[in-house]
Amino acid sequence: MLNVWDQRTFDSKIELHTPRVDLLHTLTAGPLGRTLYALGQEGRIWQFELESGAVRELSHDSISDATAIALTPDSAELIVGGAEGQIGLLSLAGGPKGALLKSSAKRPISSLVVGRYQGGRVIAAATEDDSVVQVWMPGHDDPSIISSKSKVTSLGLANSILAIGDIEGNVMLHDLSGSMPVRVIGGAKPDVSAIAFDGSIARIATGTVDGKVRVFDFITGEPQIEFQATPRRILSMQFSPAGDTLMTAGEDHATRIWPIYRNVSDLVQSATALLPKASDRK
Repeated sequence: MLNVWDQRTFDSKIELHTPRVDLLHTLTAGPLGRTLYALGQEGRIWQFELESGAVRELSHDSISDATAIALTPDSAELIVGGAEGQIGLLSLAGGPKGALLKSSAKRPISSLVVGRYQGGRVIAAATEDDSVVQVWMPGHDDPSIISSKSKVTSLGLANSILAIGDIEGNVMLHDLSGSMPVRVIGGAKPDVSAIAFDGSIARIATGTVDGKVRVFDFITGEPQIEFQATPRRILSMQFSPAGDTLMTAGEDHATRIWPIYRNVSDLVQSATALLPKASDRK
């Protein structure tokens, strides 16, 4: 079961149930936020339509024992990582397309991101208990390797910027084009378990194993917002296209939607709209 909450009203918006009992994680959403994809504990992949509440299991025979998923920018395909380091492609219109890439390490893919770069597709993957990230650039069959000082726990990707979260609470920002030096933001334990960029890449959000969300200014690295989203691990996060809300999926099997205000003026305006008018008071 997946509960979706709107934290602005503290009311449950919708409950999504899988036909079988399955613990859901690795949540990813389409660009309009109308469709959610989740990877179950036993490697099942589920598709939820939020408007209708419909749910279906997606077949992915080409990758047995799926351990990670990522949605392509055009929302037409899922990239699926497997327990032996394999990476496959799943067409959301026509089913499996077969194996796509092969990791050099035969360990479960723990984190997986996909994006567009230089007119092609870029895929980055980290394997379980490893401190390196493999990056497949457009037109290259073999991955380049990016090393982290600590075990990699999460990945984020926006344009040419790859964010690598580690067990020390750091997020390293790598420019795949090589035009900018590596930067580090965060640095406060515990482990970073999820990363999200807003659409304009003005902010980056991190989720932690103890359920905290931190939002940073991308340019300066200064923290802007911090709040407790869930009492347990945050499994995945995603900004809305407008960047005004942040969706978090937690280990407590609930997905919550949080308002993210750009400035104090926006916060005051929203709060004022929620206050009762003087004429409505008795």
